[in-house]
Amino acid sequence: MIEPPGDPPSPWDDALLAAAMIGVDPDGLGGVHVRSRAGAIRDRWVESAMKSFQVGAPVRRISAGISEARLAGGLDLGATLQAGRPVVERGVLASADGGLVVLAMAERLGPSASGIIGLALDNAQVRVERDGVSSLHPARFALIALDEGAEPDEALAASLADRLGLRIELNSIGWREAEKPGVTYQIDQARDLLPSVSVTDDMVETLCAIAQSAGADSMRASLQLVRAARVCAALRGSSTVEAMDAAAALRVSLGLQPPAQSSDDNDEETQQADEENQRSEQSEDDGETSSGDMPQDLVVEATEATLPKYLLASIEAGAAMRSSLGGAGKSGAQRNRAKRGRAIGVSDSPPSPGARIDVLSTLRQAAPWQRIRAQRDVDRTPTVQRLHIRKDDFRYIRYREKTGTLAIFAVDASGSAAVERLAETKGAIELLLAECYVRRDSVALIAFRGKGAETLLEPTRSLVRAKRCLSALPGGGGTPLASGILAALALSSSAAGKGQSVVTVFLTDGRGNVALDGTSSRDHVTEDTDKAARLFRAAGFRSIVIDTARRAQPRAESLARAMASEYLPLPRGGSTAMAREISARMEG
Repeated sequence: MIEPPGDPPSPWDDALLAAAMIGVDPDGLGGVHVRSRAGAIRDRWVESAMKSFQVGAPVRRISAGISEARLAGGLDLGATLQAGRPVVERGVLASADGGLVVLAMAERLGPSASGIIGLALDNAQVRVERDGVSSLHPARFALIALDEGAEPDEALAASLADRLGLRIELNSIGWREAEKPGVTYQIDQARDLLPSVSVTDDMVETLCAIAQSAGADSMRASLQLVRAARVCAALRGSSTVEAMDAAAALRVSLGLQPPAQSSDDNDEETQQADEENQRSEQSEDDGETSSGDMPQDLVVEATEATLPKYLLASIEAGAAMRSSLGGAGKSGAQRNRAKRGRAIGVSDSPPSPGARIDVLSTLRQAAPWQRIRAQRDVDRTPTVQRLHIRKDDFRYIRYREKTGTLAIFAVDASGSAAVERLAETKGAIELLLAECYVRRDSVALIAFRGKGAETLLEPTRSLVRAKRCLSALPGGGGTPLASGILAALALSSSAAGKGQSVVTVFLTDGRGNVALDGTSSRDHVTEDTDKAARLFRAAGFRSIVIDTARRAQPRAESLARAMASEYLPLPRGGSTAMAREISARMEG
């Protein structure tokens, strides 16, 4: 029997444990979700995981940009054209039957490919229904998803992360730690022992309760946790799951890593664990119950004594790591009928004027019918070999282009605004410009003052240009509110025509006093403002009206209602509060 090390396990020890576990039970655990940047540490771990599989097991490496046809299989174009009949080609998943699939840049995997892989993990087979062929191939494999996401919205699809029973983090591991000799596991012996490993009902109930308290969204987490505990026991050479096996399973299944602890903290935890064990020994039930049939409260106490405090605290907090691994982030604004960008498939009709023909998809569509068409072609010369392509065979490439969001800031720079809160408005816009730059959104700046409105900054991603333009923004003069609305409408329409999502932020007190013709007639001002607001409302663009007055102004609220905009009064907030409120609504 191979005993675990006496010292608390390091993150690298847990990583090596996960590599051994996936080789013992690839079908039950599904795979490993690895959060790690590319580097030597990750390569070394992947090599260790590959060695845990049986000799000769196939290993396939794929990337997030793999096509559905390559992944699931389809028509073998060359063989079909040569044979004159449909010939099915096995995909990567079917060719990895009995082995391992290593997915690089898993956080970028599309939903369609995630669905294909997830379905194959569930059914241990791949069904091909494309290109006029239908077939079924066995596909029993374990998946190693290498997640390189650095931002919260860069994560593996939740549907696929839910099917992977092990989760580890390698970013915090240094090369010196990885060079230390680790535990040697007898993979073959553990694989043979696994079917006979038993776990008590109380232990199962306890593990399921912990998985639920850790924020598990499905029953798979509980099943995988129990399965992982049995695998840990098999690797330890035991036919019964003990508390130490449950502790190891919780670490590698929930993806929680220990922080650095001092020796004094370890001594204190050990002393507390000893006291808990002594109190358990003094209970009446402990003397009457055997170790193979412990009640649930003793299992919990034994597990708490084995699990370090950081793990219990993380579970109590809701297992933020698990939710971050499985969460799906926003994809941003996208245009499906684009002429460039990422190819997302093919269609039988042009998705846009001048769409490109996908030659391979066209040939796949025409290949199964070559023999029939050749027999019907009475004018075909026997000595000439040619393809028979019909109009219905043409397939066109579909692209998806990320267009981003354009944030238009329409700023009231009139005399009333300058007296009131123009300085705060400038500070808020500067903070928002920095956030837009981080999100790779475009920004534009319109100022209305004096006799009309002026676009000071065309849509740009340059933070330096935006700050320079904002710092030079003057204040004073009348309030041509109608001109500002129409200028924002024109800029929004232009951006929408290019496929961008647009949100306009009006920063004004709503007190317009200059008409479109430059006069100050109250009737003309009211008429022009109402007409501009109706035009903006009819266009349907999303907008926010920020009331920059010291007191909430009914005119600003009425303006927001006329434009179908959200009204946000900020009488006493400052630039930081103003930026926070606007940012929350822009991301919503």
